Parts: sequence; C-alpha cells; structure tokens
Amino acid sequence: MRKAFGYIVLILTLAVFIISSVDDLTHFPAQAKYASESWWGSDKYNHGDLYGMSYLPQFKNTPHGQITPAKAACEGTARNLHVYAVSDSYTWDVFKNPANLCGASQSGYAASNFFDQLPVRFDPTARNIIVIEANERNVLPVLNNVEYLSKAIHVLKPGEDTSLLETASRRKKGFHFNFNMKDADANFEFNLWDYRFLTPIKEFKAWITYKWFNRTAPDVVVSPDEKYLFYNTTADSTHRESSFKKVTDAQVNDVVSNLNKVYENYKHQGFDEVYLAIIPNPVSVLCPNLNGMTYNHIIQRVQGNPNLKLRVFDSYHLFSNNPDKDKIYSRSDTHWTLFGEHVWLDAFNKEMARENAKISN
Repeated sequence: MRKAFGYIVLILTLAVFIISSVDDLTHFPAQAKYASESWWGSDKYNHGDLYGMSYLPQFKNTPHGQITPAKAACEGTARNLHVYAVSDSYTWDVFKNPANLCGASQSGYAASNFFDQLPVRFDPTARNIIVIEANERNVLPVLNNVEYLSKAIHVLKPGEDTSLLETASRRKKGFHFNFNMKDADANFEFNLWDYRFLTPIKEFKAWITYKWFNRTAPDVVVSPDEKYLFYNTTADSTHRESSFKKVTDAQVNDVVSNLNKVYENYKHQGFDEVYLAIIPNPVSVLCPNLNGMTYNHIIQRVQGNPNLKLRVFDSYHLFSNNPDKDKIYSRSDTHWTLFGEHVWLDAFNKEMARENAKISN
C-alpha cells in the first residue's frame, strides 16, 4: 500500500512538472479554472491583476465592467471614419466596436502584446485613421519596433489570402510541446496552489506579511497612502519600464525617429491621419515623486519633440489635470477603472468628431 501510494505521488509530481513546464499544457487547466465558479476555480484575475499577484485583501476589487457606446455626443453624426489601432490591453475594448467611436463605421485593433496583424479593406471614400496606442511602460520596447508597427495594420490586396497573417487566435490553434522553464515557477504555483478555496488562506498570509513585516509580493508596490497597488516594474527605477528610470535624449530621439518611419509608411499607403496615444503608468499620475524619486517625463518628451510627425492625443495631461484623477486608475490592477476609461474615451471621441467633420464638410 505504501509503495503504491509512493508511485501515485511520483506520477502526480511528474505530471505537474511536465504540465507546468509547457505553456500550452498549462493553458488547458488554466482556461477551465478561470471559467469555473467552483471551489477548484481560480479568482486570480477577477479582482485585479495586482491583487492576484499579492492577495492583499484590502485591495480586493470588483470587476471592471463594460464601457457604454458613444451615444449622446455623437447622435445624428454621419459615420465616415474607419479607425484602426495598434494597441495594448488598455484600449482593446474601445477599438473592437465602432459603436464606441464617434463617427466610425469601421474599427479594429492589432494587439501589440501578441504582435498581431489586423487585415483591413481600405476604403478611399472614408477617412482612414490609425492610432498607435501604448502604455507608458511599453514606450521603449514597442514604439521602437518599426518592423512590427509598420505591418500591424495590413491593407488587403484584391483576392489576398490572409492565412499568412500573424494573429493570436491563429497561433493558439497550434500546439507546441516546448519546455519553457522561464515561466515554470509561476506555472507551478498556479497549478498547485491557485484554487478558490485557498484564497482566504493566501489573503491572511499576505495581510500578516504586510502588516507585521511591511513586505509584499515582489511584483507589487503599495502606494505611500496605501490606497493603490503599483506594478513594480513601473515603480522600481532599475527596470526599463519604470517611470523613474533615466531616459536619455538620444533614446527619446530614437523613439521619435522610429515613429516617424511608421507614420510615413501608413501615409504612403493612403491613411489620412496617424495618431500617437501614450497612456501613463498609474504611478506617473498618482505618485510622480514616489519615495523621493524623479519622474522621467518620457511621455511629454516624446509627444513634445518638435520632430514628431504623428498627431498626438495627450492622455498624460488629460489625466494629471483631472480633478478626479484618484478615480482614474484601479486600486488593484495595472489598468484604469471604468471611470478612467470613459474619461479617455470621451476626450478621444471629441477628437474623432473633429476628424469626422473633415469629410462631412
């Protein structure tokens, strides 16, 4: 009996090791756990991704909610715009539905997180707009990627086969049995301990560790007023994505030069306007002098560069000057709240209304 038990433990251990070491194997139980409301399901991301990293109970938040399509501001407006975005998860909900955008009859996005390409049919009778949107922490790694940004919005030729285009959904169809030890630790933790019935225990442990020892999970930082969790890579000045990492003028000039190449590419293809929209890290707006550090102002330096050819949609001043800026970002997530999303979208729709008027007139 003892020997049989030992074999069972060994087999289960090997199974967990193999599943945790292969991302595509971990994907299957992960999707089931995220979808389940049962005791064995996962609530890791139901209350904010930073909560899911730390399990600090005081930051447990309600789900984000759904944005409402643009109505009153755009009532009676002719829809002459085709608006396409290269974007991260901040604005996927915005650009996936043209009803959200003032004057738009077509919209869509290429997810820069996955290096997606968005196939579009170019309509010369519409006003065609491209938006390059990136969260501040992605300015250096994403906005310098000319090769990807220039092909992310792919104008289809007559009869062109789209099967060669890179999309996240297409990549997920293929199974790859590749060991990925870089993510193995996180996968081990997920497969062994991430179950809803264990959440109270994890919350109690996190609360004790923070209250007694002033320590949190390494991926999160608690704001000085203890109202927000910040993603550590945006708050730790040693990280490239940090709001406090020194950024040289040469680096800023490189970003501007590369964005201008992307601009010229899309203008050459016939697009009427190319926008740049950089969404600030929460810490940049809420704690620009966190722990005595100095904000690097990379957003203003890129947007204000006299050589930049893209049209700027300025999210930084929109947020930092808002009297309710404490409501813009989630307390427990790397993203904004529904309120913050609507602050951004309402201002962006005023810009789209002006674009729409250019063809209406």
